[in-house]
Amino acid sequence: PETSDTTGLADIVFQRSTDGGQTWSEPVAIDDDDPDRHFTSFYPQLAVAPNGRIDVVWQDNRELTDYRFNVRYTYSTDGGATWAPNVQINDRPVDFNLGVSFNSDLRYAPGVASANEYAAIGWADTRLGDDLTQTQDNFGAIAQFSPLPPTTANTVLAIVAAVFGGLVAAGIVLLVFLRMRRRQEGSESPRVGAPEGVGAR
Repeated sequence: PETSDTTGLADIVFQRSTDGGQTWSEPVAIDDDDPDRHFTSFYPQLAVAPNGRIDVVWQDNRELTDYRFNVRYTYSTDGGATWAPNVQINDRPVDFNLGVSFNSDLRYAPGVASANEYAAIGWADTRLGDDLTQTQDNFGAIAQFSPLPPTTANTVLAIVAAVFGGLVAAGIVLLVFLRMRRRQEGSESPRVGAPEGVGAR
């Protein structure tokens, strides 16, 4: 984040280098909130997908008050030259009046992991907490760009084959067990009753 010396605005800015870090572009604000409203944006996290897409997440308090914040996301597919409109990721504000973030004054930045097909975003959330429990949990969301690639094997056929193979194996075990039991029953000696006594005459 960057704070302007003249306006006091806290923005999420991006700089790029095309010469191995020898020179850098001017900072470009990638949070698209209204600068006249003086919202605060902070804790940016960045990840790059294998295809080069740049994903950035952060928290800001636009349209919110009393230490409540939302998780925002944007991305670039041209090396940071242009950026997509910001998207709110969470479905309800994170309340920093609750949880570890407030009680310990430890702020947990949101995280992002990038794949070609999606960006996985996580954040610390206090929606399940109250003044008594102070619960803080991890929540997450997926920004999907394209379908996941098909697996190399047909999983349905593999499951059916596994079930069929298991049934066949169980049937073989049962047949062997029954045959062994029949053999044991056939080889048993007939029961002989106790001899009757012969009276002396």
